[in-house]
Amino acid sequence: MIEFALWMAIPYIVIGLVFAFFGAERVQLIETQLQTRLPAGADVAAYGLTALIWPATLFGVDVCVMCATAIRICEYSLAGVRPVGF
Repeated sequence: MIEFALWMAIPYIVIGLVFAFFGAERVQLIETQLQTRLPAGADVAAYGLTALIWPATLFGVDVCVMCATAIRICEYSLAGVRPVGF
């Protein structure tokens, strides 16, 4: 079962990396949001996030809003505070 999951992950990752390579403007938008929180690796993290969430962008989900919300939720959970509306 694990082997099957790994074989299925290969095309997902390859398509995501190609999608991130040709969607440089999305990578740059995510990188600007990550710059204040992760100054040393914002470019690599933005490329990785774009490669991982490529199916959502095909359906028109605004990636920047989605990433900003995820970052805010992580910050709240690290601080031990439950955000309003979640």
